[in-house]
Order: sequence, then C-alpha cells, then structure tokens
Amino acid sequence: MEQLAVPNARFFTMPADDGAVNTYVLDSTNDSFSVLSPDGDGWTVRQGGPVLLWDEAERSLRSAIRPGAGPVRVRR
Repeated sequence: MEQLAVPNARFFTMPADDGAVNTYVLDSTNDSFSVLSPDGDGWTVRQGGPVLLWDEAERSLRSAIRPGAGPVRVRR
C-alpha cells in the first residue's frame, strides 16, 4: 500500500550499527528520505527532503482503511 502512495520511492531494511533493523524509504527523483527505527513498542521516524515520504504513505494508508471506505483493489 505504501508503494502506491509514494510510487518513486524504494523501501528496504538494513541493520544499523547497534543491530536494530531499520526500514529505509528513499526517493532519488527528489532526494527525499525516511528512516524508521524500532523504539520500544513503536517506531521513530526521521525524514528529510522536499517530500515527507512516510507522512505521505501514512496519510494514504489511513484514508484507505477509514471506516466506510470501500475495498481497495490492485490490478496489474
């Protein structure tokens, strides 16, 4: 779902120096990035560049699962 919200972004995970596995969201078309790091029971998000990628992905996801929303269909 997040890929639909930020279609030029690439998502991948990689361990940090402390061993925690972070999720990275990078968009080379506009030099935007988000880094999601585990933080207890939640996540810490760092973002930069002209587009706040994780905010865009989260906003899209929230609107897709809001009460009363119809089904989401993905077609090839």
